[in-house]
Amino acid sequence: VNVQSNLKTYYHSNLKEETLECSNEIRPPLIRAENIGLLNGLNFNTIPIQYPSQSDGYTLAQCLPPTNLRVTTRIDPFCYDILKVEQQLKLFDDEEKTTGAAVHGRFITYRHNLRELAHVVLYKLCGARIYDDAGFNVGAHRSGHDIILENVTTMNRQDFWNVNCVFGYLFEHVLEQDKTCAMDYEHKCLMRDEIRALREMRLGDDVHVLVAAEIDGVLEQTRKTVELKTSVLRKHYKPSKVAGLSNDKLLKYWTQCYFGGVEEILIAFHRNGVVERTRTLKTCDIEEMFPVVTKKCIALVYGVLKWLQTAMQKLPEHTTYILSFATSTPQNTQFVLQALPTKLEQQVTSLLSIKEKQQ
Repeated sequence: VNVQSNLKTYYHSNLKEETLECSNEIRPPLIRAENIGLLNGLNFNTIPIQYPSQSDGYTLAQCLPPTNLRVTTRIDPFCYDILKVEQQLKLFDDEEKTTGAAVHGRFITYRHNLRELAHVVLYKLCGARIYDDAGFNVGAHRSGHDIILENVTTMNRQDFWNVNCVFGYLFEHVLEQDKTCAMDYEHKCLMRDEIRALREMRLGDDVHVLVAAEIDGVLEQTRKTVELKTSVLRKHYKPSKVAGLSNDKLLKYWTQCYFGGVEEILIAFHRNGVVERTRTLKTCDIEEMFPVVTKKCIALVYGVLKWLQTAMQKLPEHTTYILSFATSTPQNTQFVLQALPTKLEQQVTSLLSIKEKQQ
C-alpha cells in the first residue's frame, strides 16, 4: 500500500483548561543535546515531584504517588477538537475539499486508533499483548462524508500501574527542564498540556485520514521529531533486533511513531530507575528491521478502513457504532461493526451533539 503523509499544523491542547490554541507559530519542545548527555547515570527516583494540594516536593524514593493520582487509562478527547483546529486554520483549500476525500470521505481520528488496528497484526503474528481482554474496540460515527473514530474503553480492560509509568513522565521533564526542578505531577501526568501534530495520511488512492498525535519534542541536532521512551533493563532477554528491547515492544514503538508521523525514538534504558544507557533509533530503520510485519500492519489498517468507509456511508449519520476484533477466541480473524445498545447509544449521541454545537 502506498502511503503519503504530510504535516498540516501543530496545535496546543490543554486538557485541564479544556482549551485549544491554534497557531502556525506553535512548535514541539526542543530537546537539547546537553540534556541528553546528562542522562547516563541519572536516577529518576531522586527527582522531586510536586503533587496537587501539597506544598513540598517528594521524590519517588521518599513516597510513591497517592493511589487516587495513579494514571491507568488515558482517553483522548472527542475528535471534534481536530475539526475545530482544521476549521480555524483553514487547512484545506477548495480544490482539496472537492477531490479525493470529498468523494470517498475522510477518517478523523487520534493516532491511538490506527495503532490499535495495527496491533491486531502484532497480536496474531508476534504474540504482542492486547491489554483489553475484549480485544480491539473503537467507536465510529459519521458526519456527512467524514467518518470519526473515537476511543472507547470496556469493562474487561486490564488497567495496571507501576512506578515505571512515572519514569516516562520524569524522562520528558528532565529533557525539557532542569533535573533539579520539581515535576508538576498534575500538569505532566493527569491533565496533560500537549503539543499535537495534525497530519494528513493517504493510504492508497482512496483512504484519507486526518490524524492527530502528541509530539514529545524535536531533537536540537537533527531537527527531527522524537518520541521519548524509557525501558527497563532485565537480566534475560530472547534474541531481538535491539539489545535490551523485545521485538514486540519495538514494533509497538514503531506503530506509535509511524502513525503519528514521528521520525525518531530516544530510549532511556534503566535499571530500577537509574539510566544506564540511551539509544536513538529512526522510525524508518525499525521498519526496515521488520519489512514483512510492518507491511502487513499497514495493509491491515488500509483494508479495514476501506471496508469501514464503504459500510459507514450506508449507515445513518450521527449514530455511533463499535468496530471490534475479539481476542477471546484465539482463532478469530474477523472485525465486526455493530450498533450500541439503545440506551448507551442515546447517551453517546447526546454527548456528540453537545460537542458539535460547541464547534
